[in-house]
Amino acid sequence: MFSLRVVDTDEFLEMPQTSQLLYFHLAMRADDDGFVSNPKKIMKICGNGSDDLKVLITKRFIIPFKSGVCVIRHWRIHNLIRQDRYTETEYIAEKQTLLLNNGKYENKNVIPDGNQMAPQVRLGKVRLGKDNISTNKLVDTDKSAVSYGNEDINKVYNFLKDKLGGSPDGSQKENRRFAKLLLDRIKKDYPDKPPTDLICRLIELGMKDSFHSKNATNFKYFYYNAQKIIQSAKQQIINPKIITL
Repeated sequence: MFSLRVVDTDEFLEMPQTSQLLYFHLAMRADDDGFVSNPKKIMKICGNGSDDLKVLITKRFIIPFKSGVCVIRHWRIHNLIRQDRYTETEYIAEKQTLLLNNGKYENKNVIPDGNQMAPQVRLGKVRLGKDNISTNKLVDTDKSAVSYGNEDINKVYNFLKDKLGGSPDGSQKENRRFAKLLLDRIKKDYPDKPPTDLICRLIELGMKDSFHSKNATNFKYFYYNAQKIIQSAKQQIINPKIITL
């Protein structure tokens, strides 16, 4: 999966098309942490020249390592992988040299210049839900709970964020807008029930559903697919008493 937040930017689109093509091929072959074991082989298979790889490195869309592997810098923006489906990369040594800042990998050993962001996070243990995936995980500064504005929106936003193990797909502004629309719908249809509890339950159902869990990564999806998620839950007899929107 690719995010338009990355591939629709002027910086990306101004690169040669051959460099853009190589980026997509590298990302398609990356592991669950965004690491690619054989970038030079992929480059040759796709008919790219070494200059295409150099462009991606210079533009900081990939980060190379002395071992020959590379990592897709914006991997966590492109992909949010559920804990139960996640397999940690085998390139632990390389991963330990990185920091994660707002979904982007940064090399903690590089002194920032005008084109690099200063490291703002540290290596440590990430706790997702009740279980640790493993030690030596990257701590994302974007995992902090949102605590401003409407409290109901904050509650459901942070609930989805916790379930995903990272920020919902899309901008926070868009997610909060659709969270508000979903809250308003619930309040109107169920004035005697806590709207935040019902939305949290809806999120749980969506994350459990074999089909919807692949796409239920933001509030826009939940807003437009709430009824489908509920109907699917009824068919699977997850909870016969589930609400109907």
